[in-house]
Order: sequence, then structure tokens, then C-alpha cells
Amino acid sequence: MRLSDKEVNVEARIMVPRLSWVARAYQWACARLYLELAWAYDWVSWLVSGGHWRRWQAGVWAEVRGQDVLELGVGTGELLVQGSQRRFSMVGVDRSPTMIEVTRRRAVQKQVGVRAILSDGRALPFQDEVFDTVMATFPAGYILEAATLAEMRRVLRRGGRVVLLGLWVELQFGWMGRMLPVFYGRPAEASLTATAERLAAAGFEARWVEQQDGPFTVGVLVADRE
Repeated sequence: MRLSDKEVNVEARIMVPRLSWVARAYQWACARLYLELAWAYDWVSWLVSGGHWRRWQAGVWAEVRGQDVLELGVGTGELLVQGSQRRFSMVGVDRSPTMIEVTRRRAVQKQVGVRAILSDGRALPFQDEVFDTVMATFPAGYILEAATLAEMRRVLRRGGRVVLLGLWVELQFGWMGRMLPVFYGRPAEASLTATAERLAAAGFEARWVEQQDGPFTVGVLVADRE
């Protein structure tokens, strides 16, 4: 796999829609977990998912295609390590220098070779058509921005695949599912269709896959480059 020599941190403008105070508080908490509280990220993820987080994440491998894999938003690097152990050629990017450092420490601890780059999904420091799969799990809203979709398509080889796992999680557990709208909840069908159409407009053939884990349904958007 041939990558460019330029590996830089890209400052990108983020469009912030008008949100409820609950959603703003949730986003603020998530930002803290990616920065000064990165040490608690794995623990909090385990807690909010009822211990299912790693199992949900690992569902991404069922949809990965080819050998050369790019992960957007590596978090603490668990999937980069898993991918390397599965004999994939893994590269990851993240905007958080704290997460990049945590990822590199994890790789050393696990004695696997991974490449973690401080960068932004909307301006990837790679040449054209160098990856077979671009994947992200439980990504932030930037993942569906036009700039991100264009960059994913650019770095994918023809016939390459995008796998976005965890854009939504539905908890089928009666009243409890309705009491947790921030993290859990299935979008309306019109929203699911609109999201797939956004990928189609960016040059992908997209489809939704639903992965079951007990009372949980994890939404996975799989999109193949045309």
C-alpha cells in the first residue's frame, strides 16, 4: 500500500446545528472523553452500552473487504489492534492527539504494528485509491459530511467499501428503550433512506445492515464505491 509522506493535523470547521440542551450536554461529554478524559473512554463506553461495546464494535469485521483498511476516528485503538491481529494492513486517523497517544500505547502493549495518524477525515493525507475498506464505528456527525464522503471515495480503490457501524442502536426493551433517546433509538425510515441517498449522491451504492445482539439492534451502513 502506497501512502503519501505528508501526515499532518488538519484544522477543520465544524457546522454545529441548533441542538437541545440534552444533546449539547451529550456532545460536550463526548468531547471531554476524546481529550482530557481519554483515559476513561473505554470504561464509559462499556458502561453506557451495558458491557456490549466491544462486541458491537467487532461486528465491523463481518463487512470489511480486502486487505488495506483505514479507520476514521480510532478512539483508543482497539480495532486497529484487532485488525492487525486479523492480518489486515491497518491505518487509522483521529483528530485527538490524546487518542493517538493512547492508541500507540495500546499497540506497544499488545505488541502489534499499527499506523495511527493525527489528521481529519475531511482532509485525508493519503494518495488516491490506496485502501480497500474505510471504516468507522460509532462516529460523530462529521462522517456524513460531503467533504468526508468525498475523501473516503477518493482514497478507496474501485470496488472498495465504506463500513459505518453504530450510526444508531435500538434497544428493544420496552419503556427502558424509550427512556434513553440520546444513545439509543432507531431513526425514522425516511431518515435511513435519506442517509443512504446521501451516500449514493457521493458515488456509493449503499445499504443498511442490522446486527442483532440480544435486545439491541446495531445499524451498519455498508456502501460500495461505484
